[in-house]
Amino acid sequence: MADLATTSSLYELKSLYPSHVAFSISGQPEAVPLIYKYALNELKQEQDMELPQGALEQCIRLMDRLREALLQSTLLCGASRVIESYYVLSKVIPESLHSKHVQRDTTKSLNYYHEMGENNVHFMYHERADALNRLEKIYADVSWWVHSISYGITYTGTNLLKLMETNFVTAAVIVPMDAPQQLGWQLANARNMGAMLEEV
Repeated sequence: MADLATTSSLYELKSLYPSHVAFSISGQPEAVPLIYKYALNELKQEQDMELPQGALEQCIRLMDRLREALLQSTLLCGASRVIESYYVLSKVIPESLHSKHVQRDTTKSLNYYHEMGENNVHFMYHERADALNRLEKIYADVSWWVHSISYGITYTGTNLLKLMETNFVTAAVIVPMDAPQQLGWQLANARNMGAMLEEV
């Protein structure tokens, strides 16, 4: 199904993060490198007008952002499909763009990430934050996991993606899972963070 990722269809996808995540979770990992190549070609065209000094750094940043979006999708769709996408992607990217270090600060404590996660939940969900806070009464461990692992370490543990981009990644995962309540939350979160109505 890699033929679904044609140049014309990719052009219509305004954000690369949801598109390659959608292909990954739909069991189409072979389309992920096509999106990478498309993004790289777009970047090269932009760089033709600039000095090539920062070209490698921009390519590395692009790859880090694409990899980060895939990583964030593992929370909702599981690691198996995402690992398949990473594997296929690793076959086509040059060695200079392979990951060289962990993006998250591994010296920070879980308490630090838990606090960060709680703050991010309130920032993203606004008045709907109470819905996630109710998890504490349902099962305290899942509440801890959502705040510490999801919204602390995974979704906001790096500066590679903006919170709005994270919401679009999450929405791309939720659509095929048919979870309308959560999809509505994520799209509302994106609007809370400045996304235009046309984007959501």
